[in-house]
Amino acid sequence: MKDMINRIISTDKKSREAVAKTLKFKVDSIQKINDLREKKRVEHINKARQNIKIMESEEREIADIKIKAITDHYNKISDKIDKVYSENSKMWISQIIQRVKEGL
Repeated sequence: MKDMINRIISTDKKSREAVAKTLKFKVDSIQKINDLREKKRVEHINKARQNIKIMESEEREIADIKIKAITDHYNKISDKIDKVYSENSKMWISQIIQRVKEGL
């Protein structure tokens, strides 16, 4: 009988140790997963920040090129207007004065 009780106690002790070991493994696994998840999150955020910097630089360059093209286009138009004005301003003034004199 004593032997049977000792076996029961021994089996119970081994079972408790196995349960404790399994619970520790579970806790360690959960912690490992959480650590890995956090590491991946940080890596993802850092990669996204790098990509944003690259995209920002590229977009800025593209915008600068577009702005220069638009500015050049409007400068050409402005130059043409200035040229037409300088070529025709005296004639236009004369025509305006003539029409005012004629009463039109």
